[in-house]
Amino acid sequence: IYKILDDKYKLKYFFKSNNILYPKTISVSDRSINEIYRFINDNKKNIFLKKKNNTLGGYGVYDLENMNINSRKINSKINSDDWLIQKKINGVFVGTDVLYINGKINAITFHKNKNYKKMFKGFSNYYYPSLDNIYSHNGLRMNEYFYVNNFIKIIKKIGKSSQYNGIMNIDFIYKLKNNKIKIYLLEINPRIGG
Repeated sequence: IYKILDDKYKLKYFFKSNNILYPKTISVSDRSINEIYRFINDNKKNIFLKKKNNTLGGYGVYDLENMNINSRKINSKINSDDWLIQKKINGVFVGTDVLYINGKINAITFHKNKNYKKMFKGFSNYYYPSLDNIYSHNGLRMNEYFYVNNFIKIIKKIGKSSQYNGIMNIDFIYKLKNNKIKIYLLEINPRIGG
């Protein structure tokens, strides 16, 4: 299960089978290059180019809005099995660290960088760990406490379906529409986040 949880592309299938929202994600691993470029052209201002594994704090993530997709560097990544294209979700970031034992939540913390709206290397929706991020609900605004149970339902679903043992870092983006919350899961790190 670790290899599925640590791979941002395999995650899309895991989430789909568990009815969890995940940004639209495509890759040359199962799409033609023509489909990839059509998706990029249709969504130019709203997509990221991401490394499938081992990203940290925004590294290995490119916002394609201001990038020359025809440059050799970007083009080689688009054509690589190690990279994927993902639709950008504009919303509010919330991160969690969860300790699962036999797929059940044993402990959980919520966190958000105090400066989460500031850009880090161009990625405003990404959490950048720092000493200012002391966990246990750090940075959550008062109204966000009302949404905690919505996040916990998803976190329980992940634990139940994966039967994971250990610490897991989970990144979410949520948005509100007509006072209803819509939560997208951005990524899972089956280890301590950071």
